[in-house]
Amino acid sequence: MKLHHFYTHKEKGIYRHFFQSLIQMELCSSGEVTLVKVTEDAEGDYYGWLRMDKVEYCLIYNSLALLEMCFAYGTKAEVKAGNGRVVKLKVEEVKT
Repeated sequence: MKLHHFYTHKEKGIYRHFFQSLIQMELCSSGEVTLVKVTEDAEGDYYGWLRMDKVEYCLIYNSLALLEMCFAYGTKAEVKAGNGRVVKLKVEEVKT
């Protein structure tokens, strides 16, 4: 199981704008910054893209439709090309 930490903030009960750098998070978003851990989980409430070239999660959203919009020909074409795959993700706050 892969485990990744991201900085994000919660807006109306939904985590938004996931960044691995605190500086990026502060530059690209307002609100209280929260550290979260993201793990692959078939029952998760978020969707993400697992890149094959870097083996890391990116493009994390609470909606599959939002993730699909990131790809000109959709995720199925990217999966077929061997560029990565869609994953269901669980997002949990890290207690500091």
